[in-house]
Amino acid sequence: MENSENPNPQEKKSLDDSLKLAIREEIEKEVEKRIQKQEGFYWKFLALFGGFVAVFAYALWHVQLNELPGVVQKELATQEVTKAKDRIMEIKSSVETANQNVNAASTMVSNILNSVTDNQQAFTNRLNEIKQQDNVVLSDDISKLFVVQTVTNLNEIDASRKISLDYEPIPQTFNIFMNEGRLQIGNWRILGYIDKNTFIITNNTAHMTSAGGVKFLQIEYVRKSLR
Repeated sequence: MENSENPNPQEKKSLDDSLKLAIREEIEKEVEKRIQKQEGFYWKFLALFGGFVAVFAYALWHVQLNELPGVVQKELATQEVTKAKDRIMEIKSSVETANQNVNAASTMVSNILNSVTDNQQAFTNRLNEIKQQDNVVLSDDISKLFVVQTVTNLNEIDASRKISLDYEPIPQTFNIFMNEGRLQIGNWRILGYIDKNTFIITNNTAHMTSAGGVKFLQIEYVRKSLR
């Protein structure tokens, strides 16, 4: 009776170990259930948060996508305005530069014209001074030196005994031609003499009328002076 009431210590130890193992397994199962439950909560929370983020991102993207044409147009308009402004500034700078060049050219031309005018006036004054000097003949004046003068008032000349010359001649170049055959009087001094721009007839036997045989009278000479 005593042995049945007091079991073997070895058996008691085995029983205790089995109980502990069962309790441990039960605890581990409970802990695993709670972990799975917590993980499920976390996954649901993450899914919910992800969905919220996705909805927010889609809404934001949708709003930005709708605003994109306006943003693009605004950006393009801003760029065009900037380009237009830059172009206007370039044109303004070009116009200012052109105006400066025109003003500079105008000033230069004005200075040149003033210089030309001054030089022309100085040249004209000097030319007039040269012309006032004796024995100065310019190339343009050469044709003016040679004079051919036809005398028509023969009766008046015959009466006054004077022939008015257009200019004072150089005596060495003075010649008198008569009639159509241009008969030259080689020594005109037999008829008279030259007094400045007048030929005075001193030969009383010479008559300058048609009755005296003169039908044509022409005088040629070189001018003594152009002034």
